[in-house]
Amino acid sequence: MVDIIICEDNPVQRKFIQNCIENYIIEQDVDGYIKVSTDDPDEVFQFVKNNNNYPKIYFLDINLNQDINGIELATKIRDLDTTGKIIFITTEGQMLPLTFEYMLEATDFIEKSTPENIRNRIQKVLSCIFKRLNSVEDKMIDIKIGAEIKFIPLKQIMFFETSPISHKLILNLINNKIEFYGKLKNIINLSDDFIKVHSSFVVNKNSISSIDYKNFEINFINGQKCFASRRFIKNLKQI
Repeated sequence: MVDIIICEDNPVQRKFIQNCIENYIIEQDVDGYIKVSTDDPDEVFQFVKNNNNYPKIYFLDINLNQDINGIELATKIRDLDTTGKIIFITTEGQMLPLTFEYMLEATDFIEKSTPENIRNRIQKVLSCIFKRLNSVEDKMIDIKIGAEIKFIPLKQIMFFETSPISHKLILNLINNKIEFYGKLKNIINLSDDFIKVHSSFVVNKNSISSIDYKNFEINFINGQKCFASRRFIKNLKQI
């Protein structure tokens, strides 16, 4: 699921942007929801601060007629959300260089011209974002760790293994490990890229560098290894 946030001070334009997004979601049947549509930048900031479960798309006006402008709001957002997609929709075309100066990594900058142009640009950028989110390169996996749901890039996941501590699993990432409560049988359902290779291991097929069928070992791109059982190693021959 993707959270979508709109911050626009003009109520008519805010409603138009909201309608464009809602129509795209319905027509393309994507898993996105408008969670905030407001003229108050603090409402946006508080939502981001208190909701880090899902990836986010931000549509921000620059001139908000508030204590802070859209670029300053985007800077505060970036402090909390380094991967969210920020789209500026504004009449302030001359402000574009500031988005680079502040290193905001904006996904798009849409100038308010005709309604048709704005609608087309919104549809185009949403199509690009959802396509990338569903790709291996940008796909995210949500895993409940403690009281929080962590959103982890699929490309960082090597494999899962059972922990010596009862009812716990170890998530092996490209550079570190995370231990959490869970069951391997539930992990497999998180992604078609996850394959059970042993009663104690589930691997991300995209992170495998080589397979040693003689010694029943799987090698990963970060140098780690795990075992595969004779029963399950045949699953790897399908990738």
